[in-house]
Order: sequence, then C-alpha cells, then structure tokens
Amino acid sequence: MLEKEKRFILRKMDRSRRATNPNHYLKNGTIKKGNREKWKRSKRYWKLLFNLKEICRKIAAVRKIMHNKLANTILKMGNKIFCEKMNYKGLQKTKFGKRIGYKAPSMFLRIVKTKLSYQGKEIEYINTWTVKASQYCHVLDDYQTKKLSQRFHVLPDGTKIQRDCYSAWLIKNVNKTKDKVNREKCLTDYIFFFENYIKTEETLRSLNKQFIASIGF
Repeated sequence: MLEKEKRFILRKMDRSRRATNPNHYLKNGTIKKGNREKWKRSKRYWKLLFNLKEICRKIAAVRKIMHNKLANTILKMGNKIFCEKMNYKGLQKTKFGKRIGYKAPSMFLRIVKTKLSYQGKEIEYINTWTVKASQYCHVLDDYQTKKLSQRFHVLPDGTKIQRDCYSAWLIKNVNKTKDKVNREKCLTDYIFFFENYIKTEETLRSLNKQFIASIGF
C-alpha cells in the first residue's frame, strides 16, 4: 500500500516538474541534454517532496520491523545460518536494482548477524563460485546451467522442486570447508527434505495468493 502511494506521488511530482520546466524537455518527453537553466520547483512540488520523504520513512520503518520478525522466525529454527556472499551494491546496478533497494537484503543480514552475536554465533558464508548451488544436481552429482526464468529444478526422475528452495537445501548441506556440496549428506537427508518441501508447496498453493514471479507458482 505504501509503495503504491509512493509511485502515485512520484508520478505527480514528474507532472509538476514537467509543467514548471517545459524548456528542459524535448517534444518526445525526454530531457534535453546540455540545458544549463536552473530547474524550477513549484510550491506543489515541494509539498509532494515532503510527502514523499514521509512515505519513504514509513516504508523503511515497516521494512525494519518485518526484517526483525523474519530474523526471529529463522533463529527459532536454529542458530547455524549458511549464506551466499553476494555483492548487493553491484546487483543494484542491474535490472534487479529496484527490488534490491526495496527489500534491503544487506540490512536483513546485518540484523541476523547482530541477533546471532548475542549467542556467540555468526553467519557462515559459503564459497558461492565453487558451490554453485543454483546449478548443482545431487542425484547426477553434476552442474547444469539454468536460465534465470527456469524457476524449478528438475531431477532425472522428473520430480520438480522450486529452484530457490532446492538451492537453499544444497547450501545447508555443504562440506566443512564450505566450498562444495556434500553429496553423501544430501542423499541421506533428501527424503526428509522433500517431504517437508511438498507440505510447504501445498500450503502455499492452497492460499490462492499471487506470489512474486521468482517463486514460480
């Protein structure tokens, strides 16, 4: 709801800026390059800007509350946390930048790290480049390149498992040096994992809720 209100205000601000600064725009609506005239801001624009800052403050506050709740939920399950080391600043420059900025994963990890420190624990980072969790198949003991749009990992027998869930499970089963998946551990743990995965997928599907595209269902 707040994000929708934010987009609404941004559209209003854009219309106000265009109406106040017609000399800064070409006929096709794009900004003129090389125009050094000072940008004008109307009283309405300043009012919208104040409202935008307040909306952003509320979004940040809600996000922090939700991050803390999720961190608490995770830590109720255990205090051994495995994670891929990601360059979130680099990802912000890609097509995922908007979602990265909205979800703030680095903030979430900082919260988890802080909560773990109270127990004398810390996040255990795996070697992303050698583990290659999104490509590995524990049945074939091989790596398969997948397109980003492929949201399910398909086992040799045709079983489909949501890609991120499968990758998370593989990361959980890395070896002691955290640079490779422990296949023997995966083969032992697979039945227990798959039973829980099926229950989770059935629960999510029964909600009849529209999830983000990366979920896949």
